[in-house]
Amino acid sequence: MVKGKRKDLKEVASTYCLAVGWAIVKCRTDKGISQERLAFMSNVNRTHMTNIERGRRSVGIDIMRQIIVTGLGMSMGVFII
Repeated sequence: MVKGKRKDLKEVASTYCLAVGWAIVKCRTDKGISQERLAFMSNVNRTHMTNIERGRRSVGIDIMRQIIVTGLGMSMGVFII
């Protein structure tokens, strides 16, 4: 493995995590939903939701779908655009 490559991957992951987290917060606040309520409606632990929104945790497609479709009532396509 090339030295320094792992750091580059972490930077990309961090950028992705921050962007997804910010987008979730924006959609949630636009709809007037509290973080606690969104976590409940999405069946996601509130602490995990906090970490996702702050970009501390990566979110897989299954959890993202729960948050977007079930919790926010949006289609994945609309969220991703």
